[in-house]
Amino acid sequence: MRDIKARCMDEEKSIFYWIRKDVMRAEHISTYLSKIINDLVKRGMHDLARSLKSEKDRLDAIFKDIISEDFRRMESEQD
Repeated sequence: MRDIKARCMDEEKSIFYWIRKDVMRAEHISTYLSKIINDLVKRGMHDLARSLKSEKDRLDAIFKDIISEDFRRMESEQD
């Protein structure tokens, strides 16, 4: 019985690990794109920066949806 409980706890920690890893990856991509956008603005490439910013915002929304879906799925599995 203890072995089964320990295995379930390990799986639960694993789910949290992968969700945290996805969140960190999404934040890293978003931060990197923000730095590129700022660099483009400094160089006077405003149209390109504006275009990249709209794509970054779209990706941020997608990341947010994916991460919230992972949390909802995880909560439903725990019930």
